[in-house]
Amino acid sequence: MTKARAGALPGSGAGNTPCWWGLVVRHSVRNAVAVLRMKKDRVATRQDAAHAFGITENIMTAPIQAADTASIMGMAGSDPDRMLCAAFMPPPARELACTLLAFHNELLRALQPARSSAVAGPLAGMVRLQWWREVMEGIRPPEHGLAPVLLQAVADKRLSRETVLRLVQSVEMELDRQASPDSVATPETWEQMLRDGAGALGVGMGEILGVGEAESLLALEWCGMAYGAGAMLRHWSVLEGSGRFLFPGALSVLHQAGSAWAAQAEAFRRQAGGRGA
Repeated sequence: MTKARAGALPGSGAGNTPCWWGLVVRHSVRNAVAVLRMKKDRVATRQDAAHAFGITENIMTAPIQAADTASIMGMAGSDPDRMLCAAFMPPPARELACTLLAFHNELLRALQPARSSAVAGPLAGMVRLQWWREVMEGIRPPEHGLAPVLLQAVADKRLSRETVLRLVQSVEMELDRQASPDSVATPETWEQMLRDGAGALGVGMGEILGVGEAESLLALEWCGMAYGAGAMLRHWSVLEGSGRFLFPGALSVLHQAGSAWAAQAEAFRRQAGGRGA
């Protein structure tokens, strides 16, 4: 598989144009600034929050029988911002990117209240996440329509197993928070959750596009984290009652963190562009 030029972010050509993921990051941070500067509260809708955090009931409630394009698009559809990014990727990468988004949304179902009376609370979500972990580690058979696609991508080295398992770990950290809501959360723990969630999604998109350089993947991780911080700021009023692991500090500090991650990614992009000039 052809790797991207050293130092170049995916979609950046010779390094002289903004990367496709960076465009969404800047849009997200700009929205975050607007939220912080508003003089009157704007109540976000549940549907708005679902776009960024997958808390909508529109996610499929049962495993799909086959990983056909329509099913994958339906499962990934509750993440329209990232879906828009994926739309600009070349066809083979686009399909796998949508599969990764669908997988992430499937993991987020573990945060929803259990419908079974046999297993309730965070334990039900942990059972679901452990099942996915064992599938990706080859312990269980891939009895979900998304699983064979992800396993084949890992086998073909188009996506790393570590990146996929980081997404599982991120949701596990959120469930741990649900199980112990009165425990003291630290900014460091929250940042690790975001790094393994939104950050790992950015890394996964880079891997799908053939980016292999550690510095470039780290820049994409920063982009993903900045987007995650901005989305949390935009939908804070709805997320407060959703059981999600929110930033344990002032919103101004959250904005500063998101802006810093975006600035780090942008500085790397500019540096990479200079090397390619």
